[in-house]
Amino acid sequence: MKRKNIFKIAFIIFLAITVNKSNGQTTLYSQGFETNLDGYSQTPNQTPATDPGKQYFHRAEPSDSDIYETGSDGPYTNVTGSWLFVGSNPNTISAAGILSTGLIDVTGYENFEISIDFGAVPNDWDTNDDLKVEYSWNDTDWSTLYNFIAQSTTNFPLNLANNTISGNNTANGTTLTYELQTIVSNNFTGAGNSLYIRIVCDSNSNYEAFGLDTIILTGAPKATTPIIGFDVASSNQTETNTSFNVLIPVTVSNFDGNQIDVSITVSGSAEINDYTLNTNSLSFTANGSQNISININPDTDDFDDENIILTITETSSVTGLVISPATHTILIIDEDLPAIPNIIINEILADPGAIVDANGDGTINSSSDEFIELINLEVVAQDLTGYTIYDTVGLKYTFGATIIPAGGSVVIFGGGTPTDIPGMTDTANGLGLNNAGDTVVLKNFKGNIVTTYTYGNEGGDKQSIARNDDLTGSFVKHSEILSNPVLASPGRYNTSGQPFSINTWTGATDNSWATASNWSLGTIPGTGDDVQIIKATNQPTTSSAVTVNSLVINSGATLIAKSTFSGTVTYNRALSNGSKWYFISSPVLGEVYDNNWATSNSIVSGQNLNRGISFYDNTSLDTDTDGTGSDTATDYWRYLQSDNSNSSTFNVGQGYGLIRNSSGTVSFIGNGIYTTNQTKSITTDVSNYNLVGNPFTAYLNIGNFFIDNPKATVLAETEAYFWNGSSYDTRTSELHSTYKISPGQGFFIEAADDVNLTFDIADVSHQSLETFQKTSRPEIHLFVSDSINTRYANIYYIDGTTTGFDSGYDGKLFGGVTHSFALYSHLVTNGNGKRYQLQSLPNSNHESMVIAIGINSASDKELTFSTEVLNLPNDLKVFLEDRQLNTFTRLDEANSTYKITVSESLNGIGRFYLHTTSKSTLNTNKINLENISIYKTNNHNLRIVGLSEGKTNLKLFNLLGKQVLNSSFTSKGIQDISLPKVAVGIYIVQLETETGTLNKKITLE
Repeated sequence: MKRKNIFKIAFIIFLAITVNKSNGQTTLYSQGFETNLDGYSQTPNQTPATDPGKQYFHRAEPSDSDIYETGSDGPYTNVTGSWLFVGSNPNTISAAGILSTGLIDVTGYENFEISIDFGAVPNDWDTNDDLKVEYSWNDTDWSTLYNFIAQSTTNFPLNLANNTISGNNTANGTTLTYELQTIVSNNFTGAGNSLYIRIVCDSNSNYEAFGLDTIILTGAPKATTPIIGFDVASSNQTETNTSFNVLIPVTVSNFDGNQIDVSITVSGSAEINDYTLNTNSLSFTANGSQNISININPDTDDFDDENIILTITETSSVTGLVISPATHTILIIDEDLPAIPNIIINEILADPGAIVDANGDGTINSSSDEFIELINLEVVAQDLTGYTIYDTVGLKYTFGATIIPAGGSVVIFGGGTPTDIPGMTDTANGLGLNNAGDTVVLKNFKGNIVTTYTYGNEGGDKQSIARNDDLTGSFVKHSEILSNPVLASPGRYNTSGQPFSINTWTGATDNSWATASNWSLGTIPGTGDDVQIIKATNQPTTSSAVTVNSLVINSGATLIAKSTFSGTVTYNRALSNGSKWYFISSPVLGEVYDNNWATSNSIVSGQNLNRGISFYDNTSLDTDTDGTGSDTATDYWRYLQSDNSNSSTFNVGQGYGLIRNSSGTVSFIGNGIYTTNQTKSITTDVSNYNLVGNPFTAYLNIGNFFIDNPKATVLAETEAYFWNGSSYDTRTSELHSTYKISPGQGFFIEAADDVNLTFDIADVSHQSLETFQKTSRPEIHLFVSDSINTRYANIYYIDGTTTGFDSGYDGKLFGGVTHSFALYSHLVTNGNGKRYQLQSLPNSNHESMVIAIGINSASDKELTFSTEVLNLPNDLKVFLEDRQLNTFTRLDEANSTYKITVSESLNGIGRFYLHTTSKSTLNTNKINLENISIYKTNNHNLRIVGLSEGKTNLKLFNLLGKQVLNSSFTSKGIQDISLPKVAVGIYIVQLETETGTLNKKITLE
């Protein structure tokens, strides 16, 4: 085998113009070489050039006997003494081989030439443009490179005399740059410009290969006409009580050697005494910048903005001089002009109709009871004297001498005599707001707009439109504000009904209770103050002890107290639906619930003495509450009695069920809030389930809650169950670790023992967003509806989970109550008969996992199945199998559903199965036996789930191989088998069906 020699010559061609930092020139052309050598093979002793960043060429000798001469591997042919193109980018190289171009032939050496087309390039290059080559090679044995020559075509004239470079004995890996020739100005004319590159090597018996990498073509734009102008066309300056200096830059570029002289003049609206021009002229003898100096002087005129216009004019005679921009405008902002205050429109009543006596004078009038409510959000008082209110028709009201306090309100009515309206009031001679839509505008005494709001048809519904939340929220009809659903509330907060004179948290600055600017009155609440917290961008946190006279926490607002908090505290929680139950927990200390509390909070009254508030007692099932049989069973629920026979104080951390007779607010009033860790005893008793609740006035992180209350020692499973108004939602430690439990929200947990549950104050936050929905993992949400109610079961595909039970990832359907209508699944393997609302599976082998779906439903119901599918692989489809009807229905397509009418009630697994597959159709005759579940329902019964309809035989063997049971039956998807009395141990179940045989192990205890 001959010695193989490889060298590299590197070329870069840049099309995007980039700066060459070494000489200030720019690179003007860009294109890379790439190689695909897939058709190129080698024997073990060959070392051909295989750098994938190069374009490869090869010279063959007639005496060579290896694969390069045989032509059997890729694009090689037997050509004596010439170079062959080896690669996959023929568009880059326009010619290969020896070319007859008149280049000097070197006797005794091989010549190789290529032509590179530069295409269309700029023709406005400077005379100093350079063509350079960067090259390198990496073979220390190479000693036969003779020279490197470059020559242009006729359109690219280069004198290449002596432009050769020697490569003899160059160090391995060396990279050099060689300047070939200065390009003659204006001769590189664009498209069709080509460059020949010649490699000259000796003609000994070896063969050679080299790789093209980079050529660099550099240049700089030709000089253009000189330009002089301001750097920017305008700037702003604020007048002060003393003079100050301003420097305005002027810059010259493309200087051509001729001195440029300019003069500076001033115009504009500013008076002569308002400025002093210090620079009258400038002279430039090179490219660069100089400054015009001007002093801005105090203005004796109040409340006027003015401008100064500087203009530059040439006083020299430079040919072709361009002046741009020729002017610079300085806007002088008067220091005495008051800033626009943060005053907002918070409520508008355009249509009192015949029902709203908004001004409180005892007379309902469609004109006089119209009003516009303004709120001062500044922490200092504001002077509104001379301010005006407009609508689309014109001026409606002008303020006389009016000072609105910090956080205060002013309500302008259409007329009448405003009575018992908190804050400031006045009347206009009719506002005449348009019910069907109008624009209300507040302007200051100079006519600048302070605030404005445009409404539409919603203004004509015989009630006000008001911000919800107050101060920052969007306008809604006032009756739609759940926490205060009245028709109008002039002079009062829309969400709470409290007057604006009460110090209110706005969170304008940060979360600190002790920051004065966070409060509407601009003062930190003191011991005797009445205060309220409304929902804001920032919610308050106290770091030291706080004492107030009273505090109202409005619905949606939160408070974190890290030290003692004293005073009467009212926590309001708005409930949107009066016909549904809610689970709540009191977040205040010492609140008593009795018949008076129930009445004041509009709690419903039930049969006998029952009121619609109850707690969950898992110690016993109640089947007859008074022992006479005259009332119905209440199971584990214990209702408040209207005779107060079981009234009590709300226990910390305990959950309660509650139902109002209409939508509205439930209020908890106590003598403080919980500021330290709290505990709640939980029990196993008849039912392991306990109804508990978040005792804090901020959101409780459920992931941390599960850490504080671990599985096995405190909780049977790290699962929690939340009532959504019609069914229970399961939340688990891993799937919902960022879920936030609302202040005062109740939920169920399952106790592992009779211990204390812990609520850690460190786990609370103001954050109200639950981030679980924001996910990229594959999910299937299966839904079933009976036209009234909808239930769901979720499947998640998560790396690291199994087809069996995974704590924190699989969540059971709540087992503390019976479910007349429910949807759930069984585990794919090692099924234990439990019903799962949430099941997590491996994110692989999707087609092998068939999920048994269970449903509870009354008879004579039309059921509709549908899905929401997220992030499944594109080729996977979702099918619902109905084994009773032998059908498969695809459910992952838009608007796809499966409808059936059940003549008999459903209660369990066996009929429906969920499949994920890449197939377009499924065959009901091919059922995967591995997805059949076999488990004990008790010590005397074995259940088989997932069988296809047909004849089945079951045999049971002990580990010694002795048969202890043999049973044959006709399957309908689910089958119960009575077990004989056998010893405790492991047994083998053998199933023989019409589609195959299955063996599984089970443990009998």
